Parts: sequence; C-alpha cells; structure tokens
Amino acid sequence: AASDIVRKAGGKVWGVLYEVPDYLIHRETAEARKRKSFDQIEGEGTNYKRETIQARLHNGEIASALTYTVSNPKTGLKTNIDYVGRIVRGLRDHKVPDEYIAKVKTIAVANNPGIAGEVQDL
Repeated sequence: AASDIVRKAGGKVWGVLYEVPDYLIHRETAEARKRKSFDQIEGEGTNYKRETIQARLHNGEIASALTYTVSNPKTGLKTNIDYVGRIVRGLRDHKVPDEYIAKVKTIAVANNPGIAGEVQDL
C-alpha cells in the first residue's frame, strides 16, 4: 500500500517541493521527448489523480503544488518496510520534525502490525 494525502480538519502533511519542467507532467509531452511523465509513473487516471494543492513554505508563503492522491482507496492493502523506510529516510533528510516522523511510523504500524519491530528500528 502506498501513502496518500487524506484531508482532515486541522491535519498537516509534510513534504518536499521539487521544481519539475511542465513537459514532464503529462504523458504526451514527456513521450515527445522520450521521457516518462509523472502522470505515467504515478498512474494518473487509474490508481491516482493529479491535484493542485496549496503548500505553506518555511517562510510562511503559500505555493501551488501538484500532487497525486488515491482515486479509489482499497481496504486491506498492507505497506511494506522498504517503502516505510524510504519515506522515513526522506523525511529525515529534509529535516522534518521528529514528532511528524513518529506519526508516520505509527500510521505504518497501524496499517501493517507485522512490521512494527522493523519500523521501530528506523
């Protein structure tokens, strides 16, 4: 199971903003340059939908950003330790507060209790 942004009053999602050339977003424009698009990589139109969200930067400014959210959530899917490890390492690399990392780890264990010991070691 992959992570997703789930809207919740008062909720907060930490992430990293990357500047990506427009031509890499859509399948047609990326293919014209013999590249894979973000839409293709993320499964836009099948598993995920591309959305524009508002993100608050460190300096307090608001920026528009593209993200991909699950279009038809399925129950019973379990995340794996490799995926959780990648997320936790990325959060640490980008100096996300420890409290948020702990929350992500708690969500991962709730999704898949079988990886609890490994998640604790991350």
